[in-house]
Amino acid sequence: MLAQHPTAEIRETALRRLAIFSLFWCGRKPWGTTGRSDVDWVLEGVLFPGWRLPVGQGQDPRPLQLPDRLLRGFAFTPPEQQFAARAYSVSPMTNFASSIMHPLDFNEWWGALGRRGNPSHVPLLRLIADEDANLKALEVNGQKVAHFPYRQKASILIAAITGQPAHYRGLQGEDIRSGHTPQKPYPEQTRVVAAWLLNRLQRELAGGTLRWMEARPHEHILLYLRGHGLHEVNRELCDEFQFGPSLEQALKAQAAEQKLLERVQELRSFYPWNPGSFGE
Repeated sequence: MLAQHPTAEIRETALRRLAIFSLFWCGRKPWGTTGRSDVDWVLEGVLFPGWRLPVGQGQDPRPLQLPDRLLRGFAFTPPEQQFAARAYSVSPMTNFASSIMHPLDFNEWWGALGRRGNPSHVPLLRLIADEDANLKALEVNGQKVAHFPYRQKASILIAAITGQPAHYRGLQGEDIRSGHTPQKPYPEQTRVVAAWLLNRLQRELAGGTLRWMEARPHEHILLYLRGHGLHEVNRELCDEFQFGPSLEQALKAQAAEQKLLERVQELRSFYPWNPGSFGE
């Protein structure tokens, strides 16, 4: 609503915050969709479903749209740096959602900044390099190696911005140089990945992810997508093209060993204990 404020300064601040928030709600458009940018599509369809803003007396209402100048990269003020970190930390993208792009893939934003980026983005990039949850099985010499591609991508951007060596965090918390990727599987890799996934599930459940049915309307979609993301990332990582069925077995074995299902009943809502759709 502040984006409609009669005071230009307040209206601009609100639009900038929406633009930053939309970085983490950048959608992959369905095939054949034309018109607005991906950011507008997600803002209209997900963040503010059904919301329309008046454009003037006697005219039809239209969706809120961000101006083009805010759909391309701009420097963050110190308060905006803090806001960006908070927005990233609650985004469903930090789990997984096939319709949500990672902000580092939003070329319309980063391309406008040039190859060196902007120093005001380093705090956000540092957070991504340390904590991003997009884990993949990287094929190295015929072996599957646990790797965080967006952590690495963020560290490469940090190095370009600062002109200094940068690192990103690996599966076991180790620092890895931005230009390097792990070259061999971690010791007991499947067990370590299973433990990492179970820890994430427990942290999310402690934070109320499964309360989406009881949430206030503006919280509902965010909590649901975070839960859906947790469910789908487990399914994807257990796929034969990622870590394979052995990861599913390791998840079940570790949960049984720790008696997690007895203590955390909500785990049954997630894959592999729930092979269907999240929320059913």
